[in-house]
Amino acid sequence: MAEKSIPQLSAFELRGTEDIAKYSEALRDLCRMLANEVDYTAAELQVTLTRAGGSLSDKFQARMKARKVTRRLRRARDLFQGAAIEAVKFWATYRQEYDPLIQPARQQQQAWKWTA
Repeated sequence: MAEKSIPQLSAFELRGTEDIAKYSEALRDLCRMLANEVDYTAAELQVTLTRAGGSLSDKFQARMKARKVTRRLRRARDLFQGAAIEAVKFWATYRQEYDPLIQPARQQQQAWKWTA
């Protein structure tokens, strides 16, 4: 199988903090877009599948089957939303762990001398 990659993410070279910030933002945005797309598809598919059937019993069964089929897409949507949240947490954890190295603490200034 040929190697496939996502061009929006594979274009990044993680060489510094700014690159990591841009990468996490792009990952978050991509996951949000995928979640929205899958959610829209699930809703559209459920409406389409629900229209099948003629009698009241058939319509009820069609609605139950449509809900069962689209449940998988809704789970995928939830996972994409979770991935977007994890992308934000990735950036927050990076900042928490490496912020002292990125911005070293300021040296303590001498306290005010009250005596001459």
